[in-house]
Amino acid sequence: MPDERLGVFAACAPGLEPWLLEELEGLGVERARAVPGGIEFDGDWASVYRVNLGSSLAICVLVRIAEFRCARLPELRRKLGNLEWGRWLGRGCRVRVRARAKKSKLYHSGAIEQRAAEALAEVGCEIDDESGVGIHLRIEHNVCQVSIDTSGAPLHRRGWRLASGKAPLREDLAAALVRASGWTGREGPLVDPFTGSGTIAIEAAANAQGLAPGRLRSFAFEHLVGFDESVWSRIRNRGACPEGVGSAVRVFASDRDAGAVRHARENAERAGVVGIGWERRAFRETLEMCADSSVPPGVVVCNPPYGVRLDAPRALRDLYAGIGHALRAARRGWRLAIVSGDVRLVRHTGLKLEPLFATQHGGLRIAAWSAEGG
Repeated sequence: MPDERLGVFAACAPGLEPWLLEELEGLGVERARAVPGGIEFDGDWASVYRVNLGSSLAICVLVRIAEFRCARLPELRRKLGNLEWGRWLGRGCRVRVRARAKKSKLYHSGAIEQRAAEALAEVGCEIDDESGVGIHLRIEHNVCQVSIDTSGAPLHRRGWRLASGKAPLREDLAAALVRASGWTGREGPLVDPFTGSGTIAIEAAANAQGLAPGRLRSFAFEHLVGFDESVWSRIRNRGACPEGVGSAVRVFASDRDAGAVRHARENAERAGVVGIGWERRAFRETLEMCADSSVPPGVVVCNPPYGVRLDAPRALRDLYAGIGHALRAARRGWRLAIVSGDVRLVRHTGLKLEPLFATQHGGLRIAAWSAEGG
């Protein structure tokens, strides 16, 4: 099983495909190609282990195990029953089935999932919709693709964020914003003046220190037949991220809410990251460092309120205008990477904005932009 060649799909939030492709190439994935919703690549089980451990942007890693044509439920049931499930799933293995169909004669996802559950039960698997290994069926143009979710819980659930501030940014989106900002930890500081639960600061510091995103969690592939504990141990011990720059990394994170700062610090302790300076401050105070000649130019990376945390439109416009004022007053070399659900507010910064990415978060469409300070 370790040397078996596999068709793999690493899913991500829409709009993050170019950044995920860059990340996976950095993790040693070869012949990867971006497609809507993620990255396809050919690899072995070791590469599946590495991507699960080392990707900060992927949501899950699917291994393709079968593909066949079908247009009727009896045909689907028969072909699923003929698959060699024992190659991947042992008797008693808990599984959960998910199906999606479009532009096909088979269109009822519930009926598709039922036929798959019957085939799996026939080989001794147990259906567990809460914590089972995910089996994904995707039927399009009457072609059924069957995949195993090797991740388990979505990969953005790193295992350290137990305390959340208001309107927290999901870990994979925070990591994408940091990556798109260009900050690596080898230049000036990263500043987040709206830290909330600390997600941006923690993701930035962890990546700069070479800490693999999945270091604190387990994965579904550990429950598959043929799981190679020795290969996984080597990968886990070696880590899957580039060599970090150690504890010298400086990240400055602040929030006007003392409770948010306390929770963010607790999250950082669970994450095992160092080099973050936490402060209770208004954002204007924090951004004063951008004009401080004793501080080398860095990057401001932030997720300001955009109508969820503050109700007064004037207050929001003033807040974004304040961000823009601070960046214009900054020393040359400072940069801004900002994410928001309202482009009208971002324009109140008065800065020349360049788009970074657009995606979905919590049912809202959000986008990220960059701008030069000074």
